[in-house]
Amino acid sequence: MLSHEPKAEQRADSESSAKALSQKKSAKKQQDKEASSTYQKSLTAYCNNTGNADSVKYDGDGGVTFKVDNSTLSDATADKKSLATELVNHANKLANMCDVSQTVLNIQTQSGDPIARTTLGGGVKVYK
Repeated sequence: MLSHEPKAEQRADSESSAKALSQKKSAKKQQDKEASSTYQKSLTAYCNNTGNADSVKYDGDGGVTFKVDNSTLSDATADKKSLATELVNHANKLANMCDVSQTVLNIQTQSGDPIARTTLGGGVKVYK
């Protein structure tokens, strides 16, 4: 019977390791959810307080879409760039503070016309 004890111990260790890994993944998932919630609340508060964007929408994959007034479409390119840069910089600061990764930030008018978006290289592309 002594020969079965090591197998039982190995099985117990394996089950214990699997349980610990599952708990770790669950804790990480909860932490990510809380960080995302904090990021969303902070960014929404920023938009409400500054008036730079009328609303903000969060995609499930880390993307963010800012909705701005329709009159922004007729603004000069430099003004659009300034607005987009301000929104992107603040969103990036909040994402870093909350330890949240972002994919793409879009700025659109309320009617859906594109104003600007982030690029893969980290810059801002302004639509004319």
